Amino acid sequence: MTALTTLNATNLAISFLYRGSVTASAGARQFAPLPGHVPVPANTGALLESGVPLLSAIALAKGVIVNRILAAGIDDVAQNLHRGGRMAAALRVSAGLPIRAVQLIEVGEVSGKLPRMLEKVAEIYDQEVETTLKRLLSILEPALILGLGGLIAVIIISILVAILGLNELVV
Repeated sequence: MTALTTLNATNLAISFLYRGSVTASAGARQFAPLPGHVPVPANTGALLESGVPLLSAIALAKGVIVNRILAAGIDDVAQNLHRGGRMAAALRVSAGLPIRAVQLIEVGEVSGKLPRMLEKVAEIYDQEVETTLKRLLSILEPALILGLGGLIAVIIISILVAILGLNELVV
């Protein structure tokens, strides 16, 4: 998989992977919809592959984030890393990522293959996004057909009523 394809796949996948976090009571984070793309793992993975240090890669990747809540979570991760903590532990606590993604990142940290694991996270969630979109379209298609059929039926009935109304005027 080329780096550009990985970046594009990750942009889409991570927008579904991390749906934004909303602070709830007692400081817990919950998932909420997040419009647009969140390219942090893709950008971080590409920068790490290029030899950029992790803290710098996270700081650079954070620069493309529009969502303030996600940016604050990434700031927490960067601060934890600066203090010597692990990225996966910081993500688990502050970023609100799904546990599977955090576990993959943790495996990447331990094995020394973090850029590859970030790509793997993007691939997994890209497949999930693809599957979800296919399911949505398979539901949407019959609904559109029924809706258009109903609209055509209403048009035909209105034309027939108008024609029958003209017949009554002539007689």
